[in-house]
Amino acid sequence: EQYLQGLRDAGLVDVEVRERIMYSADQLEAFACSELPLEKAQPAEQTSCCGGAASWMPGIDVASLARGLEGRVWSARVAAKKP
Repeated sequence: EQYLQGLRDAGLVDVEVRERIMYSADQLEAFACSELPLEKAQPAEQTSCCGGAASWMPGIDVASLARGLEGRVWSARVAAKKP
């Protein structure tokens, strides 16, 4: 609601969220992996792209973190008009 209000405050009208896109755990893990250097994102001994406990962040299980965020991270398609 704060984001939409910011658009209204900027002078836009008929501001509305048209669609929400919820990200799955697989998508969230892939997003995290896409931001890593290739040699760190795909260690040979690991099975997922980040390998769970990836070497770039010791002690962090990226796959578990992604599962915990599933349903809580989303994008929105917003529509508005200039008056």
